[in-house]
Amino acid sequence: DAGWLARKYGWAVVVSHRSGETNDDFIADFAYGVGADGIKLGAPARGERVAKYNRLLEIEKGRKPTQHKLGTVHKTKAEADADEEHY
Repeated sequence: DAGWLARKYGWAVVVSHRSGETNDDFIADFAYGVGADGIKLGAPARGERVAKYNRLLEIEKGRKPTQHKLGTVHKTKAEADADEEHY
């Protein structure tokens, strides 16, 4: 809901890592899944950050050309129609 509301009001959605990082790369899947406009991971200088960048590469390699990329929002027809009426 937060991502939808942000976009509704013209905000970008950026997923950010937090301190106390681990090698868990879920943040990359989460950013892709919500269609984030960006992801903040920091410089790939440590193993836990490299793991997240590697996961983004895996997602991109496995993505079919017809599937969305990070930063692409997919709406239902009703949502798209409602947006057109709003503007």
